[in-house]
Amino acid sequence: MDILKELQKHFDLSENEIVIATYMIEHSEEIPKLSSREFAKRTYTSATSIIRFIKKLGYSNYNEFKYNIGNVLKNLSINNYAINLGEDNISLINKTAQLEINAINQMKEMLSITTLNKIIELLETTNYLDIIANDTNAMIAKYTAHCFSNVGKIVTVYHEIDKQLNFTFSVSNDHLVIILSKFSLNTYLLEMALTLKRRRITSVAITSNHNNKLSDYCSYTIHTPFDEKMDRIGELVYFTACKYIFDLIYSILVARNFDKSKKMENLYNQIFFKKL
Repeated sequence: MDILKELQKHFDLSENEIVIATYMIEHSEEIPKLSSREFAKRTYTSATSIIRFIKKLGYSNYNEFKYNIGNVLKNLSINNYAINLGEDNISLINKTAQLEINAINQMKEMLSITTLNKIIELLETTNYLDIIANDTNAMIAKYTAHCFSNVGKIVTVYHEIDKQLNFTFSVSNDHLVIILSKFSLNTYLLEMALTLKRRRITSVAITSNHNNKLSDYCSYTIHTPFDEKMDRIGELVYFTACKYIFDLIYSILVARNFDKSKKMENLYNQIFFKKL
């Protein structure tokens, strides 16, 4: 259990305390209902051992500990994000939360304010945003389309190759195009980006690959964090970073067009809630 390893590392647990900690992790929801005597009985230890353990965690008495058991487990810092066979739920709660927090913090550090401002400027001068994305990226794009519609942007998501290709042949220059590609290796996407460049259509690449042709073909690039060593869970890093970027852009657009977005929200609510 990774969470047990973290407890051991932070508090230097004895053998008895490891037994207590293991039970605490596996039965955390039961702890608030147990007396210290019952807790000791279930772990084949003594009430004295239980009290010594909870004081080591920083609590002055058993009642304080059992009502804060969730905080004890959920606030431990996690440095290794790899998912292990049979890993406990609390460890995964901590890992997933810390992973997403770190992804956002990394994205904040990597984000170019100059590039961000230019993209906002472009969105301020057009009503049309088109997003080219495949698979999971298309889900982020659809989420973005929903949000941006609240500020009057007409967002179209292209996630099928034939429609993507035909779109790049015919899109007019009053559109802004965003291409989502984690690795920027998809040959179709590269061809589309090159077509847009040749047609002088403004485009933005959002990718984790720092040395790629997609960035060369697009007008602007936002680089995201991604760690290939994290196996499948690394997908969460790119997804979280992309969602943060779009949430940030949306927040800026709302702030700059507050009255307009408020009017649209009121009209929407009048129609939607009238039908309920």
